[in-house]
Formats: sequence, C-alpha cells, structure tokens
Amino acid sequence: MAAAGPHKPILMLFDGALTSLAIARVETQAKNIAAKGRAISRTIRIIEDGFRSSLAKSGGAAQRLQACAA
Repeated sequence: MAAAGPHKPILMLFDGALTSLAIARVETQAKNIAAKGRAISRTIRIIEDGFRSSLAKSGGAAQRLQACAA
C-alpha cells in the first residue's frame, strides 16, 4: 500500500465509512434497527481505528491527541 501513496489508506477508510453510513441509511428506511446499529458501529470502528492508527505513526502532538481521544 505504501507504493500507492500516503493518502490512499485514508481514502480507503473514508470510503468504507461512507459505505457503512449508506447501509445504515437504507436499514433505517427499512426499519431494520439491528442492522442499522451494526452499520453505525462499523462506521465508528472504521473512523476510530483509522484515527488511532494514523496518530500512532506520528509523534509529539499526535501522541497528545491520542491520549485525549482515549
């Protein structure tokens, strides 16, 4: 993935998060509460894990931000 550039993994994370949000929207309209909850949880995990992962690769201020997010 490194050959694809530093922004590619972030774009992939956001694409996954947006896809999960779209699924949550469809499940909300279908009144499928359990599936909506799973999709929203998946979205949160994607964003949170991506955030923590990108901060772990940085130092200094990024580590302080990570401590605040914990």
